Amino acid sequence: MACHRRLAKDGECIVSREVITHAERGVMADQFYAERLYSQAQLTGLLEKVGFEAVRCHGSLEAGSERGQDLGMMAHRLVLTARVSRRQASSPPVRSLPPYPQVTVLLGDPSLPDTTKVDGKFNPLDIDTIERLKVALGELNDYEFSYVDDHQALASTLRAEPPAFVFNLCDEGYWNRATMELHIPALLDMHGISYSGAGPRAWGCATTRTSSADSPSLSTFPRPWSRTSDRTTASPHCPPPSRHS
Repeated sequence: MACHRRLAKDGECIVSREVITHAERGVMADQFYAERLYSQAQLTGLLEKVGFEAVRCHGSLEAGSERGQDLGMMAHRLVLTARVSRRQASSPPVRSLPPYPQVTVLLGDPSLPDTTKVDGKFNPLDIDTIERLKVALGELNDYEFSYVDDHQALASTLRAEPPAFVFNLCDEGYWNRATMELHIPALLDMHGISYSGAGPRAWGCATTRTSSADSPSLSTFPRPWSRTSDRTTASPHCPPPSRHS
C-alpha cells in the first residue's frame, strides 16, 4: 500500500490518497479522503460547550505497529478526560432505549484470501482483533450483537433473515476484495436494511480518483499528483505514489 498525505490550505484537515497495488493484478483500490484535525484547545472547547467540566489533557498517545504498518491518523492522538457538571448530574436525563437494540456486525470472511493482509489471508492477529471487538461490544448492555462473516451465504442470509441494523465493519470489501467495498452497502440497500457508514455512491466517489477530484466540495483540497493510463501503454516515466508515514 502506498499513501500520500498533505495538509489542507486551511490547516484543519489532512488530505490523503491511499493506493493498494497487487504485484500481478495492478491497482486494487485507489481512495481519496480527508480527516479533520483538532488541537487540545478545540477539543476542550467542544467538551465544555456540551456541558463537561474539569477537562484535563493527559498528553499525546503515540501508537506503534508490531507488523510495521502505517497507522496514519491513529499514530498520534490526544487523550482527554472530563466530568459532567454538577448541575447536569443533579437532574439526569430520562434514559431512552436505543433505536436498534439488535445489531448485526458484518465482517470480512476469514475463510477467503485477502491480498491486503499479511501472507494474503486472515492471521492470528486479525482473529485476536475480532475477539477483542466482540468482548468490547459485549459490554454494551442495551444491545444484542450477532456476527456475520460468511460472504458466500451473505446475500441469501440477508434475504432470508434481514437484520434490523447492520454495523458495517467489512472494510475488506465483498469477498475480501478491496475493489468491491462499495458492494456491501449496495447489497444492504437492495434489501432495505439500515446500516452504519457511507452508502455505495459515497464509496464510489471516494474510491474513484476522477470522481472525487471533480467534486465541487473537494475542489479546494490539495490533491496528490496522479496520471491515468491504460496498463498496456503505461509510461515508464510515470512515478509510483510516494509513501509518507
